Amino acid sequence: PTQAVAQKASDLIASVARHYTLSNGRECFPECCIGISLFPENGDSWEELLRSADTAMYRAKSLGNSRFCFFTEDLGISAVERMDTITQLRLGIEKGELLLHYQPQICMATGLAVGAEALVRWEQPGNGLVPPARFIPLAESSGLINAIGAWVIDEAGLARSRAGAGASLHQCCRTPVPGPESGCPDAGHAAET
Repeated sequence: PTQAVAQKASDLIASVARHYTLSNGRECFPECCIGISLFPENGDSWEELLRSADTAMYRAKSLGNSRFCFFTEDLGISAVERMDTITQLRLGIEKGELLLHYQPQICMATGLAVGAEALVRWEQPGNGLVPPARFIPLAESSGLINAIGAWVIDEAGLARSRAGAGASLHQCCRTPVPGPESGCPDAGHAAET
C-alpha cells in the first residue's frame, strides 16, 4: 500500500506541475508538496491523521518544491518540540527572559577594544541558558526574530544611555578589557563609542 500511495502522490505532483497561462496572460509553473499519513499507523482519528499529514507536508516543504513525505514518529516529536520551543520563546520575550551579552571586538594590531557585538541570550527559569542554535533558527522561521531584533536595539540603547554619553566601551559592556598585565602594549585602553 505504501508504494501505491507514493505513486499517487508522484502522479498528483506531476499533474500540478504543468505550464499554465493565466487569464491576464501571465505564465506560471505551480509546484506542490504533499504530506502523507496512513491509517491506523499515524492516527486513528481524522484529526490525528490530518495533524500527521500536516507535519509531513512541512517536512516535504523543507526538502524543496514538488516533494512528498510520509509521516514518521520522529517528525511528530520534532514538530511538537518545535512548537513548544516557539511558544516558550514567545512567552519568554513577554516575560523579559532575554539577555544581552556583549563581546568586545579587539583590534589585533593594537589590542584595543574598538567595538562590541551584542549577543542575545535566552535564560529560561529552571532551565538556564538556552543555546542560541536551538532558538535563533526557530525565531527566524516563526517571525519572532523581528520582536527579538527590536528588543536588542532597545536594550543596547538603554545600556548605552545608562552608562552615560561619555562612557567607554568597557563601561557600556561591562566586559573586561585586557590590562597591562596581559603583555599587550596598548592593553587597558578602551575605545570610545
